[in-house]
Amino acid sequence: MKKLFTLLVFGFIAIAMIACDQATTTAAVTTANTAPTLAGVAFEATIAKGESFDALEGVTAADAQDGDLTDAIVLSSVPALVFNDGVCVPEEQGEYYLTYSVTDAGGLETKEYTTLTVTRPVATETLYKDYDFSDAEPVDLDGWTATFSDGATGLMEVAAGRLVFTVTERGGADYHAKLTKVGVEALAACEYELKITMSASVAGAKLHWIVNNAALGWSPAGGIWNLELSTTPTVYSIKYTVAADSTQIEWLLQMGGDLNAAGFDLYVDKIELLVSTGTETPSELLADDFATDANEGDWGISQNEAASSALDVTGGALVYTIANYAPEGAPWNINLWLNTGIDLVNGKKYQLSFDVTVAQDQFYELCFENVALDWQIRAGFKNGTFSGTQTVEHTFYAGMDITGLYIKLALGQGTGTNTITIDNVRFVELVGDKTTETITKTFSPITEDSEWDTYNAAGGVGSLYTENGNLVYSIQSFGAVDWYNKMFIKSVTLEAGALYKVSFTVKSDVAVKMFFALNVKGSWDPRVTAEVNITTDYTTFTYTMDSEIIIDMDFELLFQFGGYAENVAPAKIEFSAIEIYQLK
Repeated sequence: MKKLFTLLVFGFIAIAMIACDQATTTAAVTTANTAPTLAGVAFEATIAKGESFDALEGVTAADAQDGDLTDAIVLSSVPALVFNDGVCVPEEQGEYYLTYSVTDAGGLETKEYTTLTVTRPVATETLYKDYDFSDAEPVDLDGWTATFSDGATGLMEVAAGRLVFTVTERGGADYHAKLTKVGVEALAACEYELKITMSASVAGAKLHWIVNNAALGWSPAGGIWNLELSTTPTVYSIKYTVAADSTQIEWLLQMGGDLNAAGFDLYVDKIELLVSTGTETPSELLADDFATDANEGDWGISQNEAASSALDVTGGALVYTIANYAPEGAPWNINLWLNTGIDLVNGKKYQLSFDVTVAQDQFYELCFENVALDWQIRAGFKNGTFSGTQTVEHTFYAGMDITGLYIKLALGQGTGTNTITIDNVRFVELVGDKTTETITKTFSPITEDSEWDTYNAAGGVGSLYTENGNLVYSIQSFGAVDWYNKMFIKSVTLEAGALYKVSFTVKSDVAVKMFFALNVKGSWDPRVTAEVNITTDYTTFTYTMDSEIIIDMDFELLFQFGGYAENVAPAKIEFSAIEIYQLK
């Protein structure tokens, strides 16, 4: 009986142990370890150099088995940062890649990542340059005088950066109201071209424009009689020479008598004297009169997919037909080019000439480039408008070496259709020692010592002056390209180790569009560019560099107005302030 009892006890113990073992196995299955979780880790963050960053702010870690593991979070970074309770103060700008990791008691690990961007320190803004537009000294008239006699009356004055000659009463003869410069020197060894950009206040106004050699009495060396002036500024030109040296050349603009039905205002924007000396001989590099189509393969077309054109040599000429222009009408949307096979040498003088006839007026850009047909590899440039039948001649000094010259005509600006016929293409190098010096006179009070200036070319006409503490750019006609009407701050040195902000306040008497650039002087390397819409109300525009400069550098501020179809002359643009701020 005792033995049976003992067996029963051991049996119950065995059953209990089996049951306990099964329970333990079941518990192990239901409580398997899982990885911890991280919450609140930002994908990225940005601070300024010198600021602190709390990497653990808002970040928590938890585990199903171990509970809150926030205190177990481990931080690391590349490049390395020193963390104190999750807080770091980066010493260098740049990007840091932060890793958050947490490991539970069972050895399972979880990681999350953040990119910390450290920018330049919060800058202190200091006024670095403030331009003063105080009224300038009176303009030097460079020897020009007004004469009124025998009943003619009027006045001469400088207004808005132009010479204004007003004829109120005309007198009895053309020379009774005249604008004159006397005592001009001319040498027998030189060739002269006198160019005046001028216009009249009324359509149809006329004058006699005469270059007289007073050393010989009344002996005109050149002139244009009954010259009818445009009301839009136009360049008029007289070429002349003298048989013997003279110091008594007279430039005469005569407006009296019965030349005009009534008085008018004459506006003179610019006077240029081109003095050529020496000799030169053309060395022919290329000539084609298209008597055959042997060279047709040297010509080609590149164009926007929306444009359509074709070329053919027929009838002893190259005939280029434009079936349609691209909608936006940019010149470079259609390019007619000639692969010359010629290499240009930087600084040497070249001349291209050709005859052209167009069915309708055609704006063009003439470019001397390489096979890439890209403005960045360009040795020369000219633009204008083909009208009717004309001979085009362009002389230029190569601005860079070109291997394998392509002569490109950009013809994509137009509407409808057009036929362009080209003949007698000739390209030469001009060899010799002939040089041309240009002496320019404007009636702007801006001088060589002024910090600002203006550039106007190829149809762009404007004057720069100060008025009532403002800098005024008065544009009489807009050029086809933005820099053909350009007002600019010549040079300002910006110091290394800082950002710079440019601020200007401007208005116009009519709405105009402007291209602005803060550019490295001597190259095209702008650090700020913007298109600006100027209204009739003063508005302040502010632009800041994206990155600081690392060495002292000279910059120019460019304010360019040409080339915008919406800009209509005349326009008076007034800058009340131009300022540069240093952020350091």
